[in-house]
Amino acid sequence: MSEINIIEKKSLPSVLPEKPLPVEKTAEVLRNNTEQTLNKKINESSLATRAETAQINEENNTDMAQALNLKNIERILSGELEDVYLQMPVERRHSFKQKGEQVAQSIKIELTEHKPNVEKITKMIFRWLKIIEGVNESFLHQESKIKTDEILKLKAL
Repeated sequence: MSEINIIEKKSLPSVLPEKPLPVEKTAEVLRNNTEQTLNKKINESSLATRAETAQINEENNTDMAQALNLKNIERILSGELEDVYLQMPVERRHSFKQKGEQVAQSIKIELTEHKPNVEKITKMIFRWLKIIEGVNESFLHQESKIKTDEILKLKAL
């Protein structure tokens, strides 16, 4: 019988106090441990949530800035062309619009470079405007240069 008592005493964890704590003290220790654990978990989750929110906001701001740049480029390209666009045949409208969107995307990419190629932008706009029938070529050159200047102002902002 004494062998069993010795084994049982050895297997007890060393963390347990020799004398049991009063009930009030035990409840207080448990409450403090629980509060600390909860506070730690709340802080960890709120830090993670703040980091995720900051990352999402940054991505949204970047996406918004890119979208606004593309919208601004498209706005500049289409400026004062509504009447001309409405007078075009339906097939030509579709190709004009599609080519205009491609030109806007190409210009946006060109503007991301350290020093955008102004001549390349002007040529892209000129080729796009050339889809319009019956317009003087020197007028198209002038319009493409004006639109290029306005677009380059976006880069300065």
